[in-house]
Amino acid sequence: MKVSFDLDDTAWKYRTAFRVLAHALKAAGHTIGILTGHGDHLRKADLHLWVARGFPPADFLLNADDIQRAGIVWHGAPQREAKLALAVLEGIQMHFDDFGCRHSFELECWINMPDESKL
Repeated sequence: MKVSFDLDDTAWKYRTAFRVLAHALKAAGHTIGILTGHGDHLRKADLHLWVARGFPPADFLLNADDIQRAGIVWHGAPQREAKLALAVLEGIQMHFDDFGCRHSFELECWINMPDESKL
């Protein structure tokens, strides 16, 4: 699987849980990375802080500038839809995010995989 994590109010807010999950996924051979609303100017700092906070090295980092480069409307469109459109383009199968719901306790796990319940 290819799995991504938002940073602000998600991975940073619940570091212990997401750090354990990221390490377990990576150890199982999955691709893990970051999908954030930050821009390119924070790319190096985001990757450094990710590792400094105990997460395994990210296999990828996608951000707001990547959303714009992909031709996805970012400003004016809901953050959720813009991020998930990029996730589809990038083949991300699972994404954890608060989707800009700052100061709420709402986290969402977006899953883009086939339904295995009928198999």
